[in-house]
Amino acid sequence: MTIGEALKWGIKKLTGSGVDPVRGRSPQGDRSTAFGGAASNGVDSPALDAEVILAHVLGVPRAELYIHPLTTLLPAEAATYKILIKRRFKREPVAYITGHKEFYGMDFIVDKSTLIPRPETEMLVEEALKAVKARNTKTLCVVDVGTGSGCIIVSLTKILNQISRHKTLHFFATEISPQALKIAKLNAKRHSLADKIVFRKGYLLKPILSNLEKTVPQSRLLITANLPYLPTAEWRRAMEDVHYEPRQALDGGKDGLEYYRHLFEQLKSWRGIKKFANVAVLAEIDPHQVNEFTTLIKSFFSRASLSIKKDLASLDRVAIAVL
Repeated sequence: MTIGEALKWGIKKLTGSGVDPVRGRSPQGDRSTAFGGAASNGVDSPALDAEVILAHVLGVPRAELYIHPLTTLLPAEAATYKILIKRRFKREPVAYITGHKEFYGMDFIVDKSTLIPRPETEMLVEEALKAVKARNTKTLCVVDVGTGSGCIIVSLTKILNQISRHKTLHFFATEISPQALKIAKLNAKRHSLADKIVFRKGYLLKPILSNLEKTVPQSRLLITANLPYLPTAEWRRAMEDVHYEPRQALDGGKDGLEYYRHLFEQLKSWRGIKKFANVAVLAEIDPHQVNEFTTLIKSFFSRASLSIKKDLASLDRVAIAVL
C-alpha cells in the first residue's frame, strides 16, 4: 500500500453516505457546531482526518503525504494506520488517537482525561492578552481555573513573558482531575514553562487562594475560565465524538452554569479579593447563555461591568467581567 492508496482507503472508510470527502460536509450543509449533532453517517472531515492520522503514523508533516504519494508503507505502518482509521470511524476524536492537538500555534499533549482544545477557545487567550495590554500595573496575576490540558495558561504564560510590560508576573492553574493536571504539567514542561506556572490540584480558586494572598497589594488579577457550560440535557444529545471526552469537562449542570456559579461564590466570599487593584474574569460561554450569565454575575457583583465578545461565526463566545 502506497501513501496515496492509504489516503484513498482512509477517506473511503471514514466517508458516510451523503458526505463530501473533500469538504467533509453533506450536500445539505453541515448544521452542527462543536457540540451539535452529526450531519451524516460519516465523520465530519474524512479527508483531513485520514491525512492527520497517516502523517502521525509515518511521523511526517501532512504536506509530505502529497510530495511522496508513491512511497510504500511498511507492513507495520499500514497495519497501525488501519487500526487508527477504524478507531476514528467509531467516532473517537483524532486528538485522542494521535495524542496531540494544536492550539494557538502550539502543540499540546492530550488524552481522555482532558477536554480537547477547540479553535473557539483561542479567542479566550486573545481577549486575555488584550485585557492585559489595556492596563499596566507593576504586578499581574493570571489564574486559569479548570485548566485541563493547560492550553490556555501555557499559551498566556509563553506570550506574556515575551510582551508584557508588567515588572512581576505570576501564573497559576488549578484542576480537580489528577490525570488532567499531570497532562497540563507535561505541556508546561515541553514548552519550557514548568518553572513559570504554579499548578495546584483542587476545585476552581480554592487551592491557590493562599498563593494569591501573598502577592503585592494593588496587583491585577486576571482569571480565565473555560468551565463546563453545556446544560446536561444538551450534553446527552451531543454527537458521539463529544462523549469520548470527560463528562466533568463538559456537563455544566441543569442550566450549564453550575461551575460558573461556584466560581463567583468563591470570589464573593474571598476576603483577599479586596487587596487587588483590578479583578477581571474572562469566561467562555454558550452563545445562548448571555442573559443568564449576566444575571448570574450581577447577583454576586452588582457593580461589575460586563462585555460580550463574538467569535468568528458572530456568536457570543467570551464574557469579560470586571468586578
